[in-house]
Amino acid sequence: MEHRGLYNLAKAQIQIFDVQPNSRVLQFFSLSFDASVFEVVMALVAGATLVMGTRDSLLPGATLIQLLRDYAIAIVALAPSVLAVLPFNKLPALRTIIVGGEACSPDLIVKWSSGRRFFNAYGPTESTVCATIAECTDSKEPPSIGRPIANTQVYILDAQKQLVPIGVPGELYIGGAGLARGYLNQPELTSDRFIPNPFSHESGSRLYKTGDLARYLPDGNIEFLGRIDHQVKIRGFRIELGEIEAVLSQHTAVRQAIVVNREDVPGDKRLVAYIVPEEKHIQPLHQQEGQELGQIELWPSVAEYFVYDELLYYAMTNDERRNHSYKVAINQLVKDRVVVEVGTGKDAILARFCVEAGAKKVYAIERSEESYRLAKACIKNLGWENKITLIHGDATQVNLPEQADVCLSEIVGAIGGSEGAAVILNSSRRFLKEDGIMIPQRSITKIAAAYLPDELLDNPQFNDVPGYYTNKIFEQVGYPFDLRLSIKKFPKSHLISNSDTFEDLNFNTHLNPEYRIEINLTITKESRLDGFLVWLNLHTIEGEVIDIIEHEYCWLPVYFPVFYPGIQVSEGDTIKAVCIGTLCDNNLNPDYKIEGILIRGNGQFIEFEYESYHHKKVFKHNHFYELLFSENGHKTHHKYHSEVLPKEIRYYLKERLPDYMIPSAFVIVDELPLTPNGKVDRKALPAPGVINLDWETNHIAPQTDIEQAIATVWQQVLNLEKVGIDDNFFDLGGHSLLMAQAHSKLREVVDRDVSILEMFKYPTISSLAKYLSQEPEEKHSFRSNRDQIKKQKQAINRQKQKQRSQGKSKNG
Repeated sequence: MEHRGLYNLAKAQIQIFDVQPNSRVLQFFSLSFDASVFEVVMALVAGATLVMGTRDSLLPGATLIQLLRDYAIAIVALAPSVLAVLPFNKLPALRTIIVGGEACSPDLIVKWSSGRRFFNAYGPTESTVCATIAECTDSKEPPSIGRPIANTQVYILDAQKQLVPIGVPGELYIGGAGLARGYLNQPELTSDRFIPNPFSHESGSRLYKTGDLARYLPDGNIEFLGRIDHQVKIRGFRIELGEIEAVLSQHTAVRQAIVVNREDVPGDKRLVAYIVPEEKHIQPLHQQEGQELGQIELWPSVAEYFVYDELLYYAMTNDERRNHSYKVAINQLVKDRVVVEVGTGKDAILARFCVEAGAKKVYAIERSEESYRLAKACIKNLGWENKITLIHGDATQVNLPEQADVCLSEIVGAIGGSEGAAVILNSSRRFLKEDGIMIPQRSITKIAAAYLPDELLDNPQFNDVPGYYTNKIFEQVGYPFDLRLSIKKFPKSHLISNSDTFEDLNFNTHLNPEYRIEINLTITKESRLDGFLVWLNLHTIEGEVIDIIEHEYCWLPVYFPVFYPGIQVSEGDTIKAVCIGTLCDNNLNPDYKIEGILIRGNGQFIEFEYESYHHKKVFKHNHFYELLFSENGHKTHHKYHSEVLPKEIRYYLKERLPDYMIPSAFVIVDELPLTPNGKVDRKALPAPGVINLDWETNHIAPQTDIEQAIATVWQQVLNLEKVGIDDNFFDLGGHSLLMAQAHSKLREVVDRDVSILEMFKYPTISSLAKYLSQEPEEKHSFRSNRDQIKKQKQAINRQKQKQRSQGKSKNG
């Protein structure tokens, strides 16, 4: 870009929009977006006031309206999609609205143009942001993009670069003072898009080939008709659909992929990806079977094996309760200290927490080559290479250039030591100074007697997603075996005894990887005894405990199916047993054994023994596993369910593309529809609503009043027939503008004080409902966010008071 282009833009804006020294212009767009230049130069060159809002105050919705009102903004530039979600307000100080970046509807102009001037601006970045401007009037016709600004030429040409007659569509070309020199270090692209100007005798004169389709209207204005290629604009972002398709095609499970820009609901443009899986991953849609709503579900203990993919990593790094607990410890212990993290993962999430908490230096160790590569890219993108040093290798074998004050790890399993924590952390103590400390500090694994629902006891089976991961574990180990089982959504009411300690690991002392511990349980109600539930209590620091029964997300409690078909027990019966942990043949992961005796109230007793192996070649060793791995039980063993693939692809794209390029919906199809000449028939692609987004989620219906209220708002805003309490707003097609709509509607129907920032923080119905249901004193752990918002509001009030006092002194 050249300075003369900016100057030309500023002079044209000042003249057209009548920007005066006493005008107040809002800088709405991010500085990383070219439209911010539009705002900045217009205000500063005119000597006007440029108002900078906070992130919260600029969120589309009531807060933005409040900002426009409080600061008496006179001129504002917004994307039409932002203006569409603003609650209507008269705003007497606002005399000029400028829209651009995407098509604007006539209804929007009618709604907001009354009593003020309304402009529709058009222009690519290559022509210094703006090339044409139209002043819009109250009309039922779509607005034109107007005429060229000063010192700018616009031509509409046919394929032979000849001028087209009035009313005939052609490609729009731009020339003049605002034209960029070209693309940095991309000479081929520059020569392709910036061509010699055939209508100018000036040496070096060029035209920019926009790729936009347009035509001249009889009155001399220009009508924008769309794109010639597959480039689209959504919410002001220019997106090449082919770029998304290219990344999709690199996924090993994708045979074909196409991305389209859909507008199934007027005014709501969104990207939808259509995926044809590789043959080995295709499961006919009519064969898909889902679990009953809210039903507890068997899973393999996936964290013990190297089967982590985008989906599992996402679940772990987005576990809010887990992250909060680690942050509590990190914020207290790492400031100005050297930290080593064992097993950082591809997101390096805990290492990043340490940097944010003021750690002097962080060494992050990762054994997986792929996770190491992704973590390195993540840290590079953050610009933190000088703060976080990544080390690729096994934590038991690598060395550090200096000793650390704190050792941080997340290799604690649902049974604390099941992932090899004892062996790895014993070795990791060599990284620490003599007075070094561990985070977490302790894991206590609990055990209690339990019974299963009859349908799960009589017909145990893996549903599609856990069945897929079971298959991946078997492939990694090399054979099927009775792998350790976890249970999702286990109801606490099915625990029938007190709990006792199954395993106790104090990470600040040397750990014995093999142990023997006695347990004593007392039956608390008459019931059937099927087995034992074992679950983690993680102490990241004294006073901060995660009980995974209370908070289930990335950890799932482990189930030992000891008794089959179950035995009747009565209140007061007791269980005396010994729990034994011994390392398996890899000298890292433990096998577990429980042997004991059930003593009835009448003095009768039943002896029992059960062994749970990490990977021993024992298959169908009791009746429960025989049923589980029967043809009927393990029916999804070799299937890659279409519920897994959309989620995995979404997280795959999140690692490689910016958020605005992530499709709102992923539709799995057996084949893409074709036209008679063999091209993809984009018009014949089904709308996501026809396929139904429930494929991508385990739908659990809202139960409480507040869950139902939130769900109703989501259904209205997202145009969905139903949503589940664990569905993520953004995974269902939501974005920041739709969140603003949801925020406005939710404030009307929920008798709670909720900010839009809290809605971003809690993007599922269950998490938002849980937060809104808490009493004020229960929200202690979230006060830091509220304090930050309060400080922002106080700063705004101080600025307003200062401006008012300055205004009075000037008037005086």
